[in-house]
Amino acid sequence: MVKSSIACGLQACLGQQWTKDDYSDFTVVVDDQEFQCHKFILGACSTFLNGLMRSDMIENNQHRVVLTNVSKETFTVILNGIYKGEDGLTVDNVIQVWNATHLLDIAFLIEECEEFVMKNITLSNYGDFYCISHSLNSEKVLKSVQRFMMDNFEDFQKSTSFYKLSFEEFLVMVDDHFLQIKSEDIVVDAILNWVKYHTKKPIVSTVMKSMTYLSKEQTLVKLLKAARLCLASRECLEKLMENPLICSNPEALKIVHESLLFHWQAKCYGSNYIVRYRECSGVSNVMAFVSNGEIKVYSIQRNCFYKIYP
Repeated sequence: MVKSSIACGLQACLGQQWTKDDYSDFTVVVDDQEFQCHKFILGACSTFLNGLMRSDMIENNQHRVVLTNVSKETFTVILNGIYKGEDGLTVDNVIQVWNATHLLDIAFLIEECEEFVMKNITLSNYGDFYCISHSLNSEKVLKSVQRFMMDNFEDFQKSTSFYKLSFEEFLVMVDDHFLQIKSEDIVVDAILNWVKYHTKKPIVSTVMKSMTYLSKEQTLVKLLKAARLCLASRECLEKLMENPLICSNPEALKIVHESLLFHWQAKCYGSNYIVRYRECSGVSNVMAFVSNGEIKVYSIQRNCFYKIYP
């Protein structure tokens, strides 16, 4: 087991030795600035540089490599992390550092960047973090950003990042029990806007890692089914009945009509429709049981039982 005090002491010694340029045997050139480094240290941390140093490439023979697509400021942050254990990440530089650590394949710094991003997602940067997590295939960061988008859906659906969502990503959001909204009308408007935006090109579904091209009609139906249309306002549903996207799609028209029936029947004499409520609604779907003279209910979403007292 690694003892933290020993590890920190070793890190401090490495940092002191590096700043003196003693025993350096490898030069990294970034933006015409030379960084004196050590093969053993870089090779131990970077899979990319380790492979280069073990090869017959000219960079290894000359003990020198020129890095492109990395700034000297970014590389300084990386070297300080490697040699000194310093955390130089900021909201302004984390994307550049994360990209560079992926290029160099430095696992522990990649993880540091991911953890930093997940702790610093805001309304001003979630779009950039969404794009970079997609680009670098970081599943855990992508999930954190998507969770933030769902928690702030009303702002998110007005942004340009909203239209970059894949069909599967948007479908998951619409269907999510924990989507934070004030009204289901907002979800309905978001669906119409997203479908309109993507009507000029076929929508690709990659479920089960196979590509399927969905029509505008298929996409609209799947999204409407995932929404809680019964929870949308009557005014919203009546407008939908007149919307060209809905009127030209018999299956979508049927879904909207059934949701309107829920409103009419509930107002007149009750309804037998089963409505899926979202967490933010304050209402939960439950199943009721009678056991030993007691009435108990089971919350489907929360996976727990409640007892009803007389």
